[in-house]
Amino acid sequence: MLDVPDWIIIERLSTRRICKNCGTVYNIRYLKSKVEGVCDKCGGPLYQRSDDNEEVIKKRLQIYKEQTKPLIEFFKEKNIPFVISGTTALDQPPEPIVEKMLADLKKLKLA
Repeated sequence: MLDVPDWIIIERLSTRRICKNCGTVYNIRYLKSKVEGVCDKCGGPLYQRSDDNEEVIKKRLQIYKEQTKPLIEFFKEKNIPFVISGTTALDQPPEPIVEKMLADLKKLKLA
């Protein structure tokens, strides 16, 4: 489970851009392409997904809280192992978090 404050999720998703050709992900504030609007890898155009706007993201977060988050308590009650990782830093690169999650999963013999 990724535990990240809503404000970070909203900020990062609403500033995300994706290459139409190769799918490389950028962020206009934290992971910029060298040339604005152009993919560094293939030269393709970058676009913003239609659901990467604050209103839609907030709705997605509300649905998560109502429908998915309760599963965490269920897992805890049933002693189903899982790991929680997250950040409170807006500019946190994902790689260290993924590495920690994988290491924690390996400790539980789940990866």
